[in-house]
This record gives sequence, C-alpha cells and structure tokens, in this order.
Amino acid sequence: MILQTLTGHVGPAPESFVLHDDLESRATPLRQVQFVRDCAAFGCESAEALQQLSPDVASLNRRYRLAVESRDLRRLPEISAWRGRTARVFLRHDAVFVFAIACGTEFGMTNSVELRDVRFEVDLVGRAQTLEHRGPLAGQTAVHACLSGILADMSDEWERDGQSELPHPVNSDGTVEWRPVLYRPTEHQTFVDALDQEPVVCASCVLMIPGPVKVWRLAGIETASRQGRPKFCGGGA
Repeated sequence: MILQTLTGHVGPAPESFVLHDDLESRATPLRQVQFVRDCAAFGCESAEALQQLSPDVASLNRRYRLAVESRDLRRLPEISAWRGRTARVFLRHDAVFVFAIACGTEFGMTNSVELRDVRFEVDLVGRAQTLEHRGPLAGQTAVHACLSGILADMSDEWERDGQSELPHPVNSDGTVEWRPVLYRPTEHQTFVDALDQEPVVCASCVLMIPGPVKVWRLAGIETASRQGRPKFCGGGA
C-alpha cells in the first residue's frame, strides 16, 4: 500500500525533514532522467503518471506496457519453466488470455493459474489513477491490483464459456472450502471475500480462472486441497 501524508509546517524544518529533503534531492536527477525516457517512450502524460507511482509499481507498469507494445508476452509451453518461481498475476482485460504473469523481468499470459503462499496487493495510487483515467497504460489505467505468490500450475485449456468445472465451495468431508474473492476498484480498496465482504490479504493457495468470479482462495485444511480442485490443477497426488 502507498500512504500519502500532507504536512503543514511553520518555522525552521526539523532535522528529520532536512535529511528527507537531502535524500529527495539526490534522487531527483535519476527521476528526471527516467521521466525524459518515459516521455520519449510513452508520452508525457503517461510519464507523469509513472512518476506518481512507487518505484516498484512504476517499474511493473513500465515493463508491462513495453512488453505489450512489443508483443513480447510469453505463452505456454515456454513459460512452463516458471513453475516454482515467485510471480505476480493480474487481469489482462482483453479477449485473448485472461491473466498476465510477471516473473522476473519477463511477462507471460495464460487462462488459468494456481498460486501458493499468496499475497493480495492493491496499490492505492494506481487505483486512483485507474478510476480517474490518468494511468500510464495505453487505456489510461494502471496495473495496481495483483496476486503475488509461487507459481504452482498454469493452463490454457480452461474453457471460457462457463462449461468447465468450477471449484466446489465445500468438499464432501467438509474440511476444505474454496471461497470466491472479488476486487472492484469502484467499490473496494482491497480484495474482499465475495461471501462476507471481509478484506483478503493472504492465502495458502489460490486458483485464478475465467468466469464471473476469477479468483478462488483455499480456506480450511491444506492437506485436503486436492479434493474438489479444478481439473487443470490435478497434477500430483
């Protein structure tokens, strides 16, 4: 999350403020160089939007836009080697593939993803840019909501017509529950449980699939997770 603070001050600045200003002045030339590069690559409005984001989120948006414009998003089976690596996954908003995957410096795309040891991340500055149509991407949005975790599985075979098997809400033994998760930037500042609207920040296992509800998190006993899972996650005992 990004917290922004507006502080009014009268009189001499405290020592901590002076130190902060000194560090900021050292970083300014590098920021200016990056701004000039972004202006040349994307236009000055997008460059200004990138400047407003945290360095990590700005880098993700910058690299993703470059990958999209250069058509350099990898696909299965090439990205099969990414299994077991830490990645960020987010919605693509197009009719080709449902999800984008950021793994290291590369990007991929696929229809279904399983993640382990997951954190649900929403950047508030990127959210505001998206709602106000002033983000750095071509559609004036920003990548600001994603799931970060270990890639356990991926597939392009999941049907997009609603006919594929969905996670069962509760297994037959009642020990494991797949709970739907939503994020709507117009309504939420975090991912929320679709059933009780409580914020969701982490999960041991998440399935990301096409359909009206695209994110399902595992709740309950982890050892029972293979029962009731969608078919594409069935590799392994």
